[in-house]
Amino acid sequence: MSSTFRSRWPQTGTIISDSYTPQFFDAIIPEDREKLDALVASGAVTTIHDSLQDQLEELVEVRAPYLRVKGAALNQLVLAHLAGTPIEFYGTYVFFPWRKELLHILPKDEFIEVRTSRNRYRITPSEQTHLSSMTIGVIGLSVGSATALTLALEGIGGELRIADFDVLSLSNTNRLRSPISNIGFNKAVLCAREMCEINPYLKIKVFPTGLQEDNFEAFLTNGGKLDLLIEECDDLPMKVFSRERAREHGIPVIMETSDKGMLDVERFDKEPERPLFHGLMGDMDSKRIRVLGPKERMPYQLRIVGTRDSVSPRLLACLFEMGRTTRSWPQLASAISLGAGVAADTARRLLLGETIPSGRFYVDLTKLVSPEASAALPDWEILEPSEAVSQSATTSPVAIPPVPEGEITGPLGRDEVEYIIAHGCLAPSGGNSQAWHFTLRDGRIDCSIPTTYDWTHMDFEGRSLFVAMGAAVQNIVLAAKSIGLEAEIIPTMRPGSEAVCSINFSRVAPVQARLFAAIPKRMTNRQQSGVGTSLTNVKIQALVDTASRWGAKLSIVTDEDRKRKVANVIGAVDRVRILHPGLHKDLGNEIQWTRAEAHKTGRGIGIDTLGMDATDRVGAYLMTSWPVMEVLRDLNLGEDLKRMGSGFKCNAYALLTMPKKGLQSYLQGGRAMEEVWLEATLQNIGFCPSSSSPFMFARLEEGGDNIYSELEKQTLKAARQEFLDVFPKADKECEILLFRLSEAAAPETRSLRCPVSEVLTICDR
Repeated sequence: MSSTFRSRWPQTGTIISDSYTPQFFDAIIPEDREKLDALVASGAVTTIHDSLQDQLEELVEVRAPYLRVKGAALNQLVLAHLAGTPIEFYGTYVFFPWRKELLHILPKDEFIEVRTSRNRYRITPSEQTHLSSMTIGVIGLSVGSATALTLALEGIGGELRIADFDVLSLSNTNRLRSPISNIGFNKAVLCAREMCEINPYLKIKVFPTGLQEDNFEAFLTNGGKLDLLIEECDDLPMKVFSRERAREHGIPVIMETSDKGMLDVERFDKEPERPLFHGLMGDMDSKRIRVLGPKERMPYQLRIVGTRDSVSPRLLACLFEMGRTTRSWPQLASAISLGAGVAADTARRLLLGETIPSGRFYVDLTKLVSPEASAALPDWEILEPSEAVSQSATTSPVAIPPVPEGEITGPLGRDEVEYIIAHGCLAPSGGNSQAWHFTLRDGRIDCSIPTTYDWTHMDFEGRSLFVAMGAAVQNIVLAAKSIGLEAEIIPTMRPGSEAVCSINFSRVAPVQARLFAAIPKRMTNRQQSGVGTSLTNVKIQALVDTASRWGAKLSIVTDEDRKRKVANVIGAVDRVRILHPGLHKDLGNEIQWTRAEAHKTGRGIGIDTLGMDATDRVGAYLMTSWPVMEVLRDLNLGEDLKRMGSGFKCNAYALLTMPKKGLQSYLQGGRAMEEVWLEATLQNIGFCPSSSSPFMFARLEEGGDNIYSELEKQTLKAARQEFLDVFPKADKECEILLFRLSEAAAPETRSLRCPVSEVLTICDR
C-alpha cells in the first residue's frame, strides 16, 4: 500500500470539535429566525430534523389520555393548542454543533412535560418539579457516565456537573455506550453531548480537565452548592479529598463500585461528623494518602471495597494478574448498567426526602438470581372462575331442617328453633358478615351481635348491623308463623351494644305467608340490565306497597338523568371507601378469592358472585391491595375507581327510608327491607344493594366523621348534596338501603352461609 494513501486526509481534530453546548433559537423571535437562516446558509447544518408535529400530538394526548383520538381529530386538537401560531414559528430550534444537526422541539416546559410523562406516577409531577431544582455532581465517567445518563433520562437534576480528565479508549467501549468514532475524545465532553441529545434544556457544566484541589471548590459551590455528589473516580486520593470537602459543605455522597452491586451512602448532610468511608480507613486523610505509592495504597483500597468474602472472587483474583496479563481492574457493561440504576434510584429517593441512611448496601445478582433465590410463581387461581367459591343460585346456602311434625305445646323446642333460625340465616348482611347470634333461653330467642365480631368502620353505632338483624328477624317471624308461632319483637339495642332484640313466641294456627316461599330464593343479583327495558308500573307499585305496610317509604328513580346523578354519587362514595385505610381494610376482608377461603367460614362475598369478567377481576384484585390504593390516595388520584359503581346499568335505583331517625328504626327498617326484597324475588326483579352511602352519610352527619380526612369530608358533602337533589327529603328520614332494581337474568352463584350451629346457642332450662 502506498505511503501517500492518507497524506491528503484531514487530521482527526479538524473533523469533530470539542463542543458540547447546544445553541437555541426561539422560533417566535424574528432576530433568532434571522440567525437561524444565516446558520443554515453557512453550511454548518447538514441535517434538519423537524418532528414538532409529532411532539405536539403527543403533548395533547398526554394532557387528555382519555380522549384516544387519532388522525384529523388529533390534528384539530394540535391546531387548537397552537392558537393560530404557524407551526414553523412555534417552539425552539436547537443546533448540536458536534453533530451539525438542527432540531425543532417543543418549548422547555412542554418538552419536559412530554419527555417525563412516562415517569408518572412512579415519579409524581410535584416530585419531578422538585427533582428538576436539584444540582448533582458526578466525578468519574465510567460508572459515572451511565449514572449521569440515567439521571438525565429520569429528569433527576436540573443542573449536572460532570468531571473527568480521561479520554475514551477502545477498551472503554466494553462498558461505555459510545461509538468507536468517539475514541480519543474527553469522556466528560462525550457524556455532556449525550445528555444534551436526551434533553437539550438540561444545564450541564463540564470539567474536562478533571478535578484538583484548585478547582474542586468551584465544582461543589459555583452557581449554588451541590445537593448530591456521586463519586465514581479511580484515584484514591481524590476519593478521600472529595469526601473531605463534601463533608465540610454538608453534601451527601453516593458511590457504586460495579461489583456485587455494592453501594455506599454517606449522609454528610445529616451527619456532619461522620467518618469517611464509614470509618473503614481509620484516620487516614487525603494529604497522607497522596504521598503513598501504588503498593502502599493497596491495603486502603481493599479496606474500602471490602473483605475477600464481600468482593467477587474473580475481581480479587485480578490482583495477582495486574501488570502481568491485564492492565487494570475488569469492569463489565452489565455491572455498570446495574450500578447506574442502583445509584440513580438511590439518588432520586434521597433527594425526595425518603429515609435513606448512611451505610453499605448490596444488590448482588449472584445471590438474587440463583437456585436458592428462585421465587415461587404466583397462584392465579384467584382470578379464575370457580364453582366452589359460592353455591349454585338454585340451591339454598343453608340446610333447612325438616318442618317440625306433630302437635307441639309448651315452650319453643330444639327442632322448631333450628327450623326458624335456618330461615333467619338466609337474610342479607353487609359484606355477608352474618354478624348475628341467637340464644334460645326460657322459650324466647335473644338476638345479639356476636362478642367475637370485629366491628368495621361501616358499623357506625351498629346501624348496618341492626338493618341486617332486622332482615334476619323478619325471616324468623315468617318461618315461625308457618309452623304456628306468633312472634313478638322487643328491641333492646343501644349504641355500641351487642344486644339487639328479643323474640317472644305464642302458639297460633300455622299460616304460610305469601312472602315465606321467597326466603330460600332471595339473593343478590349483580347482573346488569336496564338498556331498552323498563320495570312495569305493576311491579314497582308492588314494592312500594310492601314498604308502605311498614310505614316505610320506597323512592324509586327510573329516568336516565336522575339515575345518572345517583350513579355519580355511588361512584364518588365508593372511591372514598376504597381509598380510606380503615374502610379499605374492611372491604378487602369481605372478598373471598379462593375455594379454601370461601368454605373456611361460610362468610364474606365469593368473587364469583360479583358478576365480574376477567378484566374486572384483575381490577378488583389490584383494588384490594392497600399499598396500591395508598399511592392513589396520597396523590389524590383514582377517578377510575368510581367506574364500577357509577358505570353499572340497571332499570331503577331505589331508596328505602323510615319516617323517624333512631337505632330502632334501623331494626324496623331491616324488616321492611327484607320484605321488599322478598317481594322483588317473587316479581323476578333483580335486587342488589348498590352503595354504602346511607351509612357513610350517617357517619358524616351524625357524629362519626372523625374517621374522614378533610378532603374526604368535602367529597362526601358534595356527593350528599347531589344525592339530596334526587332524594330531597332523605336527610329528614332514616335511610335504610340504596339499591338497584334490574330486569336481569338470575346469577349462576350465590353467597355461602355459615351453619346454624355456629350462630345458635340453646340454653337448657
